[in-house]
Amino acid sequence: GVLVILAYNGPMSRRPWLCLVAPGLGVGPLMVMGSCLVLGGSMTLTTGLTSCVVLCLANNLLLLNQFPDRDADRNAGRVNILIRYGPRTACAIHALGGMAACGLLLGLVINEALPTAAGAAIVPAALSGLAWRGAVLHGTAIGAHPGYLAANALAAVMTPATLAAALWLSS
Repeated sequence: GVLVILAYNGPMSRRPWLCLVAPGLGVGPLMVMGSCLVLGGSMTLTTGLTSCVVLCLANNLLLLNQFPDRDADRNAGRVNILIRYGPRTACAIHALGGMAACGLLLGLVINEALPTAAGAAIVPAALSGLAWRGAVLHGTAIGAHPGYLAANALAAVMTPATLAAALWLSS
């Protein structure tokens, strides 16, 4: 995880797809699965899929935060999804990330891989849809509408927190 953070502002910041997935890998699979391995001694398919919920929302957090910084990022030599492919594609990728996170979460609960209480995490995860709507409506001017950026941040932070609380209370 530390190596991902250190490499992010170097070579990763000039490769759009690496730039997209780096934040999610750092706080999703690397932290979640690493913690499970260290604390529990093993990793499971459920752990891996649950970490992908975090991966998708963390990727979306950084992706949307790049919208107001597009010109500054371009001037600094960064080449992210928004710069390479434009706002429309970035919005589509954000939508896919939000839907994947919600779909994985619901699928894990429906298939009883996670306890029913974990379904409560869908509420903050759904805020990703509100953030997406702001990106579609305002594009790179989304910074003038901070509520959408806040919804995106809440989705990324409160979904894993709600999920962790539900898992803890169910154990």
